[in-house]
Amino acid sequence: MTPRRSLVVSLILAAIAVGIVPVADAHQIQPSVLALREVSVGRFAVHWSPPSDGTRTLTEIQPRFPEHCHSLGDALVDCGSRGLVGSIRFEGGPTRPGVSVDIEWIHGPRELRVATGDPAVLFVSGTPAAAPLADIIDLVHTYAAMGVEHILTGVDHLMFISGLLLFVGSARRLLLTITAFTLAHSATLAAAALDLVHPPRGPVELCIAMSILLLAVEASHERETWTHRAPWLVAFAFGLLHGFGFASALREVGLPPQHVPLALASFNVGVEGGQLVAVAAVIAIYRLAVHGPRAVAFAHGLAVFVLGTASVYWCLDRALGMWGALR
Repeated sequence: MTPRRSLVVSLILAAIAVGIVPVADAHQIQPSVLALREVSVGRFAVHWSPPSDGTRTLTEIQPRFPEHCHSLGDALVDCGSRGLVGSIRFEGGPTRPGVSVDIEWIHGPRELRVATGDPAVLFVSGTPAAAPLADIIDLVHTYAAMGVEHILTGVDHLMFISGLLLFVGSARRLLLTITAFTLAHSATLAAAALDLVHPPRGPVELCIAMSILLLAVEASHERETWTHRAPWLVAFAFGLLHGFGFASALREVGLPPQHVPLALASFNVGVEGGQLVAVAAVIAIYRLAVHGPRAVAFAHGLAVFVLGTASVYWCLDRALGMWGALR
């Protein structure tokens, strides 16, 4: 190709690029946003913006409110005395990466959350202060169940609790260790959920993985370190970190604006219940399956190997995730 022809081709490509850029900018995908403003107790003004490319709506997604909520036209929803309690579903098409939901309460802080899944679902509990006892009990049950589910599906938290058992030799030490872990994570869970502190999630998750790695390293030797002498101190120190991890999950769910202390306490009770179930299960399996010095040594070595392998993987994975986010 001659220099002149190359120049002409380059100019044509440049002109095409210049023409395409404004078009591309004009057709950026606008995300889905549901804005709810409580105009009176249980009644909400609704503004729904489905995803679009700036010129047309891309899907037929529509929000579906809890069954007891009734539509009063396109721009008003009445949930009555029960309030906005239950799941808001977004049906009718793909909703990835999620739907932004902005809820402005009359008596409570504004909530900015994201509904995820396919279809996207968001649980909301706007139970009024003067709600019937049945609704209050339902709120307690819902948040306690969330706490149980979170601890039983949080593999890293369960592995840390199981790792602590390697250093507990008596019922008294077990009680002290579990109590210390409970007090610590309850304090930071409350502080973070009430927005008193705002630790970044990435470093917290990395430190949680490192806490499991520390237990694996400490369990691999018999030197009289603080972990061996006073596991309750280690449980308390790292329990503070794990509380921030619990709080990140609770933020995704949200707290009912008029029942924050009750919901927070219920979630924490659920976490403790799930934690005690996990501890009891580990102890029962150990006593049923491990008999004799050889079996004890093998079980100990296997536990150290599993803790160490998983924690190293999590440390690398979470560190790389943080690095990728900073680039």
